[in-house]
Amino acid sequence: MAMFENADALDKEIERLTKRLSSLDPSGEDYKNVRFSLDSLYKLRNEQYKVEMETDEKREESEMELKQKSEELEVKRKELELKQRELDLADKKLDLERQQRIEENDAKTYEIQVLQENHVAEMKSQRNGRIHDYICTGANLIVGGLKLAAVIGFSLIVSEQGYKFEESGVSTSKTFREQTKNAWDLLKDQFRKG
Repeated sequence: MAMFENADALDKEIERLTKRLSSLDPSGEDYKNVRFSLDSLYKLRNEQYKVEMETDEKREESEMELKQKSEELEVKRKELELKQRELDLADKKLDLERQQRIEENDAKTYEIQVLQENHVAEMKSQRNGRIHDYICTGANLIVGGLKLAAVIGFSLIVSEQGYKFEESGVSTSKTFREQTKNAWDLLKDQFRKG
């Protein structure tokens, strides 16, 4: 601001001296002195113009640099925002993949657990089936043995009564034969079934 005030004062002084110079005799001493003062003021004014021009150029360069740096910063800010979005998307993708792996692992764990439970249940069922088969087989053997014992016992009783003819001399052939035949038929049936 002071520079512009000095410039205005210089311009007014140059204008005043120029008017004064036109009223002076070119051959006189006053003319030479005013002319010397005018030349000095013009030099000073030209230097001031030069400084003002350089200052304006530097200011414009500074403004351009500032604008350029501002634009570069804006570009970098946008690049950073874009990178942040990319990172956010990558994080979300990783989270989704992690969640998917967790769900897959949970599903596999559940599947393995179900298979183990089914295997244990099947083993219990097979064991229970074998126990049932052993019990049934044992029961059938016991029942078969009891039937056989009953048949043999019954046959012995019938035989004992049938062979009393040796004591009495009378044959009980009809009863003895029927009872013996029935006992043998029952015994054959038991062997076929067992």
